[in-house]
Amino acid sequence: MNDDLINRIAEAAHLRASGLSSDAVAKEVGRSPETCRQWPIRFEKEWQRFYRFADEGLDAEAASEARFYMRKLLRSNDPTYCLKAAQTLLKHRADLLRAARPTAEKKVPSGSKETEGTSNESLAIAKAIDKMSEAEMRQHIERFTHIVFPGRLLPEPQAPKEDGSAAPPDVDENGDTTKRE
Repeated sequence: MNDDLINRIAEAAHLRASGLSSDAVAKEVGRSPETCRQWPIRFEKEWQRFYRFADEGLDAEAASEARFYMRKLLRSNDPTYCLKAAQTLLKHRADLLRAARPTAEKKVPSGSKETEGTSNESLAIAKAIDKMSEAEMRQHIERFTHIVFPGRLLPEPQAPKEDGSAAPPDVDENGDTTKRE
């Protein structure tokens, strides 16, 4: 298999992982749609490797964008959004730490490869977050807010709209939920 074909298969796998149709991929890589449809079958090993690589990269990119948006919501003027964003971010972190720690069945000693990079303190934090009530979580978030944004208080929660849903966060002229102070 020549380098040109490998490059086209890699590009096609990335485009398919991005959600493009076979016809659109074919147009981009300069091959017929039928040829592109055959690549996952004829070059299964290469296709799977390139597709998995592209898919993981796209998932990581989407996760970064989601985290960025959640961090913007932390600065909303509506404490309901701040609290929910903080809870979501903390839960996500706890889930990551929980996934990194060994299961009870494994009985992996600390300092092993499986616990490397995850401190005992981080694991203790993840366990504590799991046990927190919403009120306790809010207290911690308020304490964090005072440390990160000295002098800024979390505003009181806004009353829900008549239909029971929360009012959207304040949005500036750029569509950001962060207000310039």
